[in-house]
Amino acid sequence: MNNLTKVLWLALIVAGTISCNKDKKSDNFMPPITGKPGEITLVMTDALYDGPAGDTLYGILCIEEPALPQSGMEGAEPMFDVIQVPPTGFGNIFRANRNIIIVSINDTLEKAAMRIDRSYWAKQQLLIRMTAPNQEELIDLMVNKDDFLRNTIRDTEIDRDVYLNNKYENTELVNSLIRKHDVVVQFSKGWQPRLDTNNFVWVQYNPPQITQAVLIYYYPYTDESQIEYENLIPRTEEWLKTWVPGPSKGSYMTLELEHAPLYSKVFTKDGHYVREIKGLWDMHNDSMGGPFISWSFIDEKNSRIVTVFGFVYAPKYQKRNHIRKVESLLKSVKFSD
Repeated sequence: MNNLTKVLWLALIVAGTISCNKDKKSDNFMPPITGKPGEITLVMTDALYDGPAGDTLYGILCIEEPALPQSGMEGAEPMFDVIQVPPTGFGNIFRANRNIIIVSINDTLEKAAMRIDRSYWAKQQLLIRMTAPNQEELIDLMVNKDDFLRNTIRDTEIDRDVYLNNKYENTELVNSLIRKHDVVVQFSKGWQPRLDTNNFVWVQYNPPQITQAVLIYYYPYTDESQIEYENLIPRTEEWLKTWVPGPSKGSYMTLELEHAPLYSKVFTKDGHYVREIKGLWDMHNDSMGGPFISWSFIDEKNSRIVTVFGFVYAPKYQKRNHIRKVESLLKSVKFSD
């Protein structure tokens, strides 16, 4: 290899190295996502969208968001809002949208497949591609991945709020909760303590005509049965009656147990056993109400049960996105190791 060849070869290697490094940092120069929370841009031909495949996917994405006041009635809120765009119309104006699903049929493919990319054209963007050799296999893919699709998009929406909570942290409030109660909740600016006692905290955020609030309370841990559903419900009712009075004399917050279902599941978070309960709250002796979501943790190190109870009051507005913002705060809960 002569000297000129060596120089050219080294130049190519250096250029390639610079290019790779630039690619790794390229997300720093991406635009922010666009679109409203809960909105999905569905890139799909009109023929597919107007047929069985479109009906199937729309039905998967637009089922009712559970545990909201209008659930099961006219005016119920869908889990997501879908905007269909044909591939020929999917230009730069749509490429920064927050959630994008691109659906296509290619008869040269051997089987249906789904691919997920993040921050593809914009920061914190979720891009899902669904491809199949024919419509029948495409529909099978959609049906088999229905829960996965919904959970992936919903979790991504909430994680975006988690990111914003961290970015705009109310440091004074967060540090106060750590110091007084040994619990981390990543409240952002605008959230303020309304009540802070020995083992009960009420933190609230009040944008115009909306109330978002989080209650944090704890009590001694004896055994795992304390966070079983049938034990948590009466315990929760006791705390609400004691600490959350309503505007009228003799009124107080309670759970709606007669006319709407409660949803419950268990999972682990950072090694802690957690029970989630969500549904509707109302006000005894008053006409207020709205959605709530509650996570009860076993904090074994401190020998206590910690419940973080978030709720929304927004009588003039849709509530789906507001309760998801509250849920993002529950997702940030941590305890000292």
